[in-house]
Amino acid sequence: MTGSSPTTGGATPDGSSAPPGHLIAPPSVNDPDQPGEPIVDDGRPRFEPMSTHGVLRYENHRKGGRGVIRTPIETDYTISAMSHEYPETQDSLPDGWTAHRHPEGALYFMHSDSKTFTEVNICNKVICGDVEYFVDFLFRELRVEINNRNLSGSLNIDEVQLVVEPQADHQVLVCRYYFVNPKSRSLFWLNDWEGNEIFSDCRGVCSLPHKGLGIQSHYCRRKHWALFPNLCNITEGLKNDITDMILHATCDRLTSNRSSCSLNVEDLKHYLSLIDKISCKADCVLIRPQETQLQSIQVA
Repeated sequence: MTGSSPTTGGATPDGSSAPPGHLIAPPSVNDPDQPGEPIVDDGRPRFEPMSTHGVLRYENHRKGGRGVIRTPIETDYTISAMSHEYPETQDSLPDGWTAHRHPEGALYFMHSDSKTFTEVNICNKVICGDVEYFVDFLFRELRVEINNRNLSGSLNIDEVQLVVEPQADHQVLVCRYYFVNPKSRSLFWLNDWEGNEIFSDCRGVCSLPHKGLGIQSHYCRRKHWALFPNLCNITEGLKNDITDMILHATCDRLTSNRSSCSLNVEDLKHYLSLIDKISCKADCVLIRPQETQLQSIQVA
């Protein structure tokens, strides 16, 4: 995928001081599974804000798909004799990282201390070095922004989560990312982000509260909570909120000719019957009716 090294620096040919840089290696042209020739970054990594649509969990298998870094070029279908246990990962995990298997089968990784999620193979030391470099840079920038904007009272950096998705862009490594504020159930970024992919189906979106509904929908369902449910805390208050949404949507369906809820009454009844049975292990299921309702409100 990529390569990393300590910061590089030195003198230019004319003897003047050269600014420090970060040595990285884009994917090899001949073998995308291996690092290519290293290049010196200028010390300002290439970052690109993304929404949860940028997580390529269900696109990585597509040959030549958008941003795919590792394209399988070899296969090995042989299972050795007496193989009766199968580990989560092929290689050992780096310190601080844990591997998790999503209920739908996808493997992803979490760094507990920084509350960071990624789907690239951090068991590879080279890849892990790049990911940790990106994570450290992003959190340092976030601390600066919080201090400069006096946001420490409303944004607790110890609760912030981060998702990073390093991707190849014309043989150059780009770290796509988003931060998560669980308190407000929202995504946020260090720079301005054009939300066309979220709001393009809804004309006239101008106000911040209206935009907030769309952003919150990306915290729910098949979005952040459903993709990485580990740090999502189910409370009785949240279950009550979901129950109220379902009951309101049911009444709206029964009494209105045109309802903003995309689910029919039968589906809503099934969702309602599941609420009391849901535990912290099933949090990616609980959030689905909430996201559906938020999406309906956004478009209405």
